Amino acid sequence: MKLWIKSFEEVSILVKRPNKKKLTYLISILVILSLFAGACGGGKAPFTPTPTRTPKPTFTPTPKSAAVQLPTAGSTKAPAATAGNQSTPVPSAPTATPVPPTPTPIPSPFAVVKAETLNVRSGPTTRHPIVGKVAKGDRLDIIGKNNQGTWWKVKLPNGKTGWVYAELVEASGNLKQVAVASAPPAPTPTPRPTPTPAPPTPTPAPRYEYNVAVVQKCEPNAGVTYVNGTVYRNHQPVDGVLVVFSYAPDGPFVVPPMPTGPHPGYPNWNHGYYSHIIDAHGARGGDWYFWIVDSNGKRISKIAHVHTDSTAGPGKCQQAVVDFDTN
Repeated sequence: MKLWIKSFEEVSILVKRPNKKKLTYLISILVILSLFAGACGGGKAPFTPTPTRTPKPTFTPTPKSAAVQLPTAGSTKAPAATAGNQSTPVPSAPTATPVPPTPTPIPSPFAVVKAETLNVRSGPTTRHPIVGKVAKGDRLDIIGKNNQGTWWKVKLPNGKTGWVYAELVEASGNLKQVAVASAPPAPTPTPRPTPTPAPPTPTPAPRYEYNVAVVQKCEPNAGVTYVNGTVYRNHQPVDGVLVVFSYAPDGPFVVPPMPTGPHPGYPNWNHGYYSHIIDAHGARGGDWYFWIVDSNGKRISKIAHVHTDSTAGPGKCQQAVVDFDTN
């Protein structure tokens, strides 16, 4: 401290009596004092300069001409190009090509049984043997037909095949694709022995309610073998008379009795008219006997005999007309 005081006194003297040499000396002393004061510090912390604050960046607005509009959420539109921002335009999504509707496919041909019970045969005639039976509502796949289209060849649920009569089923589906199918030939019917007529007896022939039974004609007909005619009472057509036929006189009925005239199932028949089909699918030979019965099945007429031929041609018989009358 004495040095400091002495120096201070010297400084005061120098200040009072300045000259160039003394002034230089004075400045040197001041520099030395300042350095000494900094080294001693008088117990205080060394001087730390105040840090300069870093200035915050200044916001510069973007000019409107350079602004780019961003797409909003869910938008597929690309932003438009601006001056100084020549971005490549985004192409729009291609329009989907409309797909034409798929046509509804036509189902494969099938048949639904209409009859309560229907025979399935080995071929397309009633002479072919029965190979199975189907019930009403059964569905059968159609796999063929005969030339006339009157029979369907079908596949049964058990995998076997057979033929059903077309009128007794309801056919549906793509029937145009059904082709004609081959079928085994119809078996030849076993000829039945012709019974020997009983020799006439001396007793007079009994009289019946219908004493006239006449075969009017018989002509060739290769398609169907049948007998029809008219029943008269006193030469007038009569309805509701029951006509039957058999392989022998008074033999068992081949089919149920057929009533004459219009009746359920045959509303367009003429009065007194009847018809019995022997074979619906061609010529069939044999001897056939026709007569009239009452409601109990008892014969009340004479018997008419018709012989048919198994081949058609001139002089052959497949289409006969048999009439009955009371006298």
